[in-house]
Amino acid sequence: MGCERAVCLSYACVNTAVFSGTVTVSSEAEALDLELCRSSDSCRSATLQLADVRRLDRGGGRCSGIGPETVRLCANLAGDDEHVYELQASWNFGGDADMLSKSDQFELRVDEEPSGMRLAEAIKTVDYHVKREDECHLCWGGAQTF
Repeated sequence: MGCERAVCLSYACVNTAVFSGTVTVSSEAEALDLELCRSSDSCRSATLQLADVRRLDRGGGRCSGIGPETVRLCANLAGDDEHVYELQASWNFGGDADMLSKSDQFELRVDEEPSGMRLAEAIKTVDYHVKREDECHLCWGGAQTF
């Protein structure tokens, strides 16, 4: 008697929770520090240098944080004002993670450096949806504004 196994396609899921919003920084701001906590028990952080964002053409953006199971902060200039940034903070759960419960809460904080001024703070839940599913993969994601 043989054992049936599913034939798995060779692809990986990128399962993420994404938070987006706009912040206004002071003229002295050099960097943005992000702290993102999941259900108050696991926190991760990322830092983004604003000079790197300003150097790029508008719409190009800049991100910090790479790799599986990391937090990533991306920023774009929001318009002609070099003090207003569109931010996107994401928590990458890797490709093998089970979909999160809708009751999971995230705490997000964005601070300006070097002043330490708090620019954004929020506690949010995320509505997740399945992007792709087969015998071997469950690809999902969710988004929320702050």
